[in-house]
Amino acid sequence: MAQKKIYDYKVEPVKNKVINALKRKRLESTVTDLVAATGLPTYQVQETMKMVSSEYRGHMKVTESGEILYYFPYGMRSQLKGFGPTLKRTLRGVWSSTVKVLAFLFKIWIMVMLVGYFLLFVALLVLAFLASIAGSFASNSSGSSRRSRDDGFGGGMGFFLASQVIRWFIDIWLFSTIVRDAQGGRARRTRRPLHRSVFSYVFGAGDPNPGWDEVEKKAVIRYIQGNKGIITLEEFMTLTGRDADDAQHLINENLLEFEGEPEVTHEGTLYYRFNELLRAKDLPKESVTRSAPKKTLHPFSSNNSSTNKWITFFNVVNLLFGGYFLYYSLVVVVPQKGDGFAYLYQITSVLASRFLGLDPLTIIPIVLGIIPLVFSLLFFLVPVIRRAREKAKNQEIKRSNFLKRLYYRILQNPLLVDPRKIQPMGSDETPDRWEKVRDEEVKRLAAAKGADVEEEGGAFVYRITDLDREQRDIATLRNSVDIASFNIGKTIYDSGE
Repeated sequence: MAQKKIYDYKVEPVKNKVINALKRKRLESTVTDLVAATGLPTYQVQETMKMVSSEYRGHMKVTESGEILYYFPYGMRSQLKGFGPTLKRTLRGVWSSTVKVLAFLFKIWIMVMLVGYFLLFVALLVLAFLASIAGSFASNSSGSSRRSRDDGFGGGMGFFLASQVIRWFIDIWLFSTIVRDAQGGRARRTRRPLHRSVFSYVFGAGDPNPGWDEVEKKAVIRYIQGNKGIITLEEFMTLTGRDADDAQHLINENLLEFEGEPEVTHEGTLYYRFNELLRAKDLPKESVTRSAPKKTLHPFSSNNSSTNKWITFFNVVNLLFGGYFLYYSLVVVVPQKGDGFAYLYQITSVLASRFLGLDPLTIIPIVLGIIPLVFSLLFFLVPVIRRAREKAKNQEIKRSNFLKRLYYRILQNPLLVDPRKIQPMGSDETPDRWEKVRDEEVKRLAAAKGADVEEEGGAFVYRITDLDREQRDIATLRNSVDIASFNIGKTIYDSGE
């Protein structure tokens, strides 16, 4: 029964006792201190500290005697419970649902507006051209062909513009992308609905790194399994591209999820052991930190450049026509005779009053002016705002990708860290002012490890002797691990037989 009480216990009461003890200890304590302060079994305190460290962003130190000292620089503010975190999760859920509903309605609206107004303006353009041709013939019969051409919409140019606009629209509607047939060398058209191209233009291509947490977690597990169940904080930083603070928080979560334990070597090196991850049928070969996956940058859209140009053209047409009708409705009260550009407005006014029975002074400035003009501006504004937000996200992705390379290069040779020789490889790991990012992170890591700094060639070179010692210490530890002891062995029972 005593054993059952130790290993089978109620988590929350034990957790509360540990938290209260930590507060009394001013947020710094060893497991032994907590055992003495709470009277709880060592096993329960050890297991509970994994949860507490994860929830309250705890950190760890190693004392001179080799003991692990837990401390909480952010205080005992829960990341999971309480009014603040609960409110954040609630607001995040409400906001996410609202955004999805509004995005769906907005997608329907932009398709109706973009295509509908484009077709309407093209139709008015064609009608104006036909009216101009009819007026030209009538004027020719009365000997006034010259005056008609001066007052008309432009004759052949109007016909050319109208026919080109219609042809372009049909082309983009049926075939929004053109790809080259690699085998035959001939251009062939790939059908893609216009609405999907428009949605991608406005809302982007979605998350380019779906399920990233799972991808990253699998990479960490593969590395741990390939390195005898042992990983250090610096190695974890290399795999995830996180700085020490964020990496510590994430590794606390991994300790809880995969039954890991923080331990200290005889030389005082803190590391994390995950023996349970070694009890597998097929363990991978030893991995290296360079195999850490990199995030993909957010593209503007999933369309090719020509498709985006056509969509831009559609909206520019709506923008120009909206501005045109608003201008002649509000600015030019009475179009002057001989103003060829006013012909379209005049024909539209006749159509509205004679054939539709509407007041052109009311319907034209609102329906053909303000609405399409505002819509077109909004159509361009949404991707501009989205792109600004994606730019910030891309900077974080580039920084994370670059830090993976930076940490790897430092671990390669801690005794000679020359920041000038650490450079990004590719646009996906080149954040703005990357030299500053590099120099600041090297200085931060060097300061944390008590590195020696030397000036060489007008620049500083760092010798991080503690990190070199820790790596050699961990290498010795890994060599001492008998991986065969974790072999699951042969099958001795099969329920299917």
